[in-house]
Amino acid sequence: MKTAVLSLSIVVLTSAALAATVRPTDDGRTLCNPGMGWTMHYYSNKPWTYGTNIEQGDALEWFPGCSVVYLRLPWAYLEPEEGKFNWNAIDTPAQRWIERGAQIAFRITASEDWMEYATPKWVFDAGAKGVRYKFGWGAGGGPNPDGYAVDPDFVDPVFLEKLENFLKAFGARYDGRPEVAFVDVGTYGLWGEGHTHGTSRVPQAKMNEDVKRHIDLHLKYLPHTQLVISDDVSFPSCPDADPPLLAYARSKGVGWRDDSIMVAKPPPFERA
Repeated sequence: MKTAVLSLSIVVLTSAALAATVRPTDDGRTLCNPGMGWTMHYYSNKPWTYGTNIEQGDALEWFPGCSVVYLRLPWAYLEPEEGKFNWNAIDTPAQRWIERGAQIAFRITASEDWMEYATPKWVFDAGAKGVRYKFGWGAGGGPNPDGYAVDPDFVDPVFLEKLENFLKAFGARYDGRPEVAFVDVGTYGLWGEGHTHGTSRVPQAKMNEDVKRHIDLHLKYLPHTQLVISDDVSFPSCPDADPPLLAYARSKGVGWRDDSIMVAKPPPFERA
């Protein structure tokens, strides 16, 4: 209906442009530009935090410019048994925003420091290799047989086979839907950020090749959806102005994102 009205207006203005004057009025509503504005995290890995604490039915109409709701969950929550999908975990909370005209965004992760198996345990039971670790950036972290959490080998053939099956089902359900703003390539690294220096510590050179496989899998099953990836796949302190892995993502039409703005003090400011 909106498109039809707009087309009619253009015809009238074209045929009588010299005689018509148009003065748009301010209706007081907030303008939400596509791809811009505020994003609210309903889930941010842990399903009992963030937006899950707002009142039932609250769709944030009172928050000007909040046009996207983010749903970030471990794979294990969405496929607790092989081939049996728990889409209600995301469809149910998403519906309240879709009904008011907002969009949703996703990240599905395979590594979390707060749960033992972010990648479903049945994937390891099927033969996928993994590494136990203790979370930490320094000497106390890294691979450890007594560690609580498990990182998968992110390019293990069994892992990739099961992940591809999941992404095929995920893409069949969500790819190309206008209410989906974007999907993160989040199946590599801790929290879906593409880094392992606090967990299984995969060498960066190997990660640069491994992450490409995850990018390509997402492109295969989500070809009609905007994809993005964390800039941390090239390590947070990468000195390169254009890191090769992010250049690869960009060459495939995959955008960048940053989860870590203002979480650390900047270096001292020096005047020229």
